[in-house]
Amino acid sequence: VMIQLKHDVDPGHGTGTKAVLGLDLNKAFDNVSHEAILNNLSEIGPGVGTFRYIRSFLEGRTAEISIGDIKSDSFALGGKGTPQGSVLSPFLFNIALIKIPPRMEEIPGLKHTFYADDITLWVTRGSDAHLEETLQQAVNIVEELAGEAGLSCSQPKPGRNG
Repeated sequence: VMIQLKHDVDPGHGTGTKAVLGLDLNKAFDNVSHEAILNNLSEIGPGVGTFRYIRSFLEGRTAEISIGDIKSDSFALGGKGTPQGSVLSPFLFNIALIKIPPRMEEIPGLKHTFYADDITLWVTRGSDAHLEETLQQAVNIVEELAGEAGLSCSQPKPGRNG
């Protein structure tokens, strides 16, 4: 991915304006909607047994807090988030966002990558206005579909570009 991005935006490879935009989904693994995971999984059709296993894995999760010998009462975690450290969590997160890549493919001239909760978008051809319009179209789609999964893009941090 990094090699492709470097090749596409390196000033030595072609002339003209190029634009890269990095998006980060805010607390993505903590906030991803179980409903979005299960709805998208259902559309894929993994089979009844697999679907039931994943639904059971997500539903009824509880936690407790302990400090030394003191433990809180158990509390429900609700209908969002995937278990930290679980090998299934990245897979389930990808299922929740499975509709984004095909929509990115529909945008002429846009290239993209996903790595966990980081999305990189870039455009290497066209006027400044075209680059901005293309990236904005992609951002709108990401915000819409991420929102359906209970997620939002993080605000840029001071001192950082993007």
